[in-house]
Amino acid sequence: MNLTSAQSNLIVIMLVASLGLAPDVQAAPTLQSLIPATANTSPDYFCTWNLQGYYSSYATTPLQKDAIGEKQLFGQGPHENWLGQYATVRQDLYFLLDEGWDLPKQEVMVVPGRFPSYATENQTESFKKFSDAVKKSGWRGLGLWMRADPKTDDFWTERMRWMQASGVPYWKVDYGNSDRDENWRRHLTELGRLTAPDLTIETAMVPHAITWGDTFRTYDVDALLSVPQTLGRVVTQLQYKAEPPAKGLINCEDEVYLGAALGCCYGVMRHSFVGSLPSGRQDFVFPPVTRDLKNCTDEVVRAVRWHRIAPAFAVGANPAAISPEQLTDNWMFQKDESWRVGAGQQVSESAPAAVTRGLAMPSVTVATGTVKPFVLASRNPNGAVSVATLGRTLCPSATERQWITGEVADVALQVGQNSGPIGIFGRYHSLNLVFDSSIAKHKVIAQDLAGDNPQDITRLVRISGNQVTIPGAVIDRIGLSAATPGDKSEPGLVLVIRKK
Repeated sequence: MNLTSAQSNLIVIMLVASLGLAPDVQAAPTLQSLIPATANTSPDYFCTWNLQGYYSSYATTPLQKDAIGEKQLFGQGPHENWLGQYATVRQDLYFLLDEGWDLPKQEVMVVPGRFPSYATENQTESFKKFSDAVKKSGWRGLGLWMRADPKTDDFWTERMRWMQASGVPYWKVDYGNSDRDENWRRHLTELGRLTAPDLTIETAMVPHAITWGDTFRTYDVDALLSVPQTLGRVVTQLQYKAEPPAKGLINCEDEVYLGAALGCCYGVMRHSFVGSLPSGRQDFVFPPVTRDLKNCTDEVVRAVRWHRIAPAFAVGANPAAISPEQLTDNWMFQKDESWRVGAGQQVSESAPAAVTRGLAMPSVTVATGTVKPFVLASRNPNGAVSVATLGRTLCPSATERQWITGEVADVALQVGQNSGPIGIFGRYHSLNLVFDSSIAKHKVIAQDLAGDNPQDITRLVRISGNQVTIPGAVIDRIGLSAATPGDKSEPGLVLVIRKK
């Protein structure tokens, strides 16, 4: 008898119930959380740019730049208290102020007109007061947007010294007069290493910068096609190798499950102000279709907590494998569904079907007539393994508009040694993990990355010799067990194999 994906998953759920584990799977009281309590060490951040846009209803770019100041960060009025984002993982994230924080002159200074409680005649003191206030709100530290302008070495050296003395650890160096000048960007980064060794300097627009830089941002994308757009740019970066003293980290911005699977760091853009803009217009940067990203904040929590286990790692730290097969997503945009594409336009984006770092290419099987997901996996230098399915955005016509997840896919991954935790992200029909040696006398412990309750799921999986097969329904159940009510995120869990 041939069963559909939905029928197979229903059988698994019925099995769970028959074992007395439904409706609530009970955590064994003796198990410790699989997630360290210590904060993430990857240079991940939450960026205010889309908060600025939401606050100003994206009316004009100048108004978006201007929509940042002390009141917005610390106030309690409508659409204020920006420092109140991501309460459960603030300690893991820098709070990065995007363009506008130092207007009107953009002189990289805390100015009284924007932050009157923190601006003093001494800029080191000003930045320290401001940075300390951000940390007091629970954040890991303060990050700052920078315009890519040459200016003078004296100008940049002075400001880097302010950062080092005040504890500001991150610069996002974006567009400007020298944004595509590799020599200038490299010089700025090297100047930072000499002057402010605790400062991470992000580059962009110059792909080769990943070989000598700290972090490289893949740059802006459309929310509805962000998976193939971002993955294609990440693949470009994976073909380079970082040379010491480069950190060589890819920042994949808001595609956090992609980053978790491929060892990238994050520049989180989605935020808690859901629904239409204050003007009443639909939020066209995060339109409420397909994934509805602003209602998927649990994904951010899970991905950030995964970095406590498996930090982002440099390009070239292990070999990348890139599938020659390309998958193409497409979307016919309607009104207010993009910040750059007009209504009625059809856009297609392609990216490799599978990408790995330090692992063999996975086997991905789907039934005839179903849509294959993107599948990504990596082995972290510390031994942890991560795997993700990323859904597909398909819109063959104005009336057929779909976000198709990986729940139809049977994925098999050669894990190798059983030497570390395994992060599993996205949906599956089944996931088969193949080890180098037998795990017949082992048990399987799993935990939602958004929660702190590990569960013994040995009875819910199939162990055969050196393989364990996990039904997609079990991944859904465990990987969403700590979900926020109403959140639309896909599952994310950490799993370990232990001797009985």
